[in-house]
Amino acid sequence: MLHSSGKRELIFSIVLYTVFYLLTASVVPYLGVRPDILSFTGTEQINTVKPDIMLSLVICSAVLISSKRSVVLGMIFGFVIDITCSVPMFSSLTYCLCGHYAPRLSRFFAGRGVVNIVLIAIPLLLLRAVVSTFYLLGTWHNISFPDILFGAVLPEYLHNLISVVIVYFVLILLMRIFRIEKSV
Repeated sequence: MLHSSGKRELIFSIVLYTVFYLLTASVVPYLGVRPDILSFTGTEQINTVKPDIMLSLVICSAVLISSKRSVVLGMIFGFVIDITCSVPMFSSLTYCLCGHYAPRLSRFFAGRGVVNIVLIAIPLLLLRAVVSTFYLLGTWHNISFPDILFGAVLPEYLHNLISVVIVYFVLILLMRIFRIEKSV
């Protein structure tokens, strides 16, 4: 049985993930940046790079609140995002793995606060970049690997890294407002 602070953290996490899902479904598609693709093969392709704020939330909440909740809620909301918001990119599996490994990586880094979360996010966002690369290689048949890498995957990676920093500060603020204790 959960005690009162455990119930409050569970409700906080569920509401937080629901709000981030609603933002992912409604606002994030309009936050996309259209970088010019570096075309090595002479083909012209425009791609919209959007931040994955749900992935950022999974990483930050796994480190700050609870790894178990982040894994479960990440799997659930990742599945819902794959079904409702975009093309299926195995978000459920990606979120699950990131939620599981984020707190474990935080033990290896000596940084504190935002430095720690950036050091954790760098290798975890590589997982998302690998998934994106394979997806784009499979769907963009006439685009070369360097075009995909420099025109879509790298800008998405950097966009997500910035997103992790922003979500970290938002989560810290919300945890202070609702008096949720850090797990670290």
